Amino acid sequence: MLIAAMVTAMLVIFWPRSSALYAQLEQAEERIKKDVNDEERRKQALAILGQMKTAQKEKVEERKKTVDSLTEVLNRRESTSAQIEAAVQPLDGQDVSAAEKYLDQRFELTKVLTESEWVRVFAPTGAASPADKKDDAGSSR
Repeated sequence: MLIAAMVTAMLVIFWPRSSALYAQLEQAEERIKKDVNDEERRKQALAILGQMKTAQKEKVEERKKTVDSLTEVLNRRESTSAQIEAAVQPLDGQDVSAAEKYLDQRFELTKVLTESEWVRVFAPTGAASPADKKDDAGSSR
């Protein structure tokens, strides 16, 4: 039972936060709409971003099912460490698969966005895009 509690605590503490990625995708979508002037490339970039959002939602659902299965194993007093490990194992595979897919989709975006658009679209969350800073600096002169 102690092992089950420790595994659950580790999952809660080290669980990747999917909402953070979704927020980044929302921000990127807003910036693509704002900063990509070429309509065809904007449509392509938004389509790729849509695929990324769909993949993220699917990952969250898949992870929920896996965690539910793990919870069942952890709730059984007679569960062995091998059974717990077998229930945890799919989480690692799901993370690797999701990371590879996300990386592939970002590479697709590099083919659509120019370097300057990329910098503006993927500026850190909460930070003004470089274009906004340039506009602010330009207006104060």
